Amino acid sequence: MAGVPTRRWWVFDRPLRRDPLFLVAVVLAIGYDAWYLMHADQHPTGALVYNVIIGPMMSVLMVGETLGSVREFVRARRP
Repeated sequence: MAGVPTRRWWVFDRPLRRDPLFLVAVVLAIGYDAWYLMHADQHPTGALVYNVIIGPMMSVLMVGETLGSVREFVRARRP
């Protein structure tokens, strides 16, 4: 069924190694962890562990939702 649009529920619809949104998300996640670890002395240990583990996942989620929604909107508007 060539040419029939499919309904995808995941915004990273290309192979992940070629999807620019996923690459942006990974770079932001690494940057977030690096920034948080540079300021580790300002945070309690529990918050540090939580943010270093959960922070990268939140970065991927935020990029996927915001920029992925824009990408899907642009694709839907194409003739």
